Amino acid sequence: MNAHLLTLLLTGFITPLPALWHVGTLVQRAMAEGEPIGPLPTWVYLLLWLALIEIGYAVYLMQLPDWSSLAVAAVVLAGLAAIIAVALGLTMFARPDNAILALLDLVPDSASGRRGVGPATTWCLVLVCLTSLLALWFGQDAADRRRADRALAARD
Repeated sequence: MNAHLLTLLLTGFITPLPALWHVGTLVQRAMAEGEPIGPLPTWVYLLLWLALIEIGYAVYLMQLPDWSSLAVAAVVLAGLAAIIAVALGLTMFARPDNAILALLDLVPDSASGRRGVGPATTWCLVLVCLTSLLALWFGQDAADRRRADRALAARD
């Protein structure tokens, strides 16, 4: 269970890296120009929210270390992977005037003349792969532990 906990914590700290980098860049620019920072893009808040969910479920796994907690974390990670996959599709295939991209303050890769190769697309792909693999691992391990618990209960 410790490996699951540490992996989920590490994922929670990796997820917001582009957001933190963007905030650092804005702070540096604001300090150099002597102006206030201004509003942050919505995607920064969403990455921080995803990281908080991942860290929160790591704490949940620490408090309740059994197969059902792993199963719940696997379902949540699969849901997060699905949401990130939608964002991946939007960054790759949406038109520049897409309402959802405007809401997230994202510029689609198609607006730059390159389809599907920008930093938002790359990061979405990394996160989809990472969270999907974690969901698969957690779900498989939860099923294995459940079978072991049932076999132990059947012997008693």
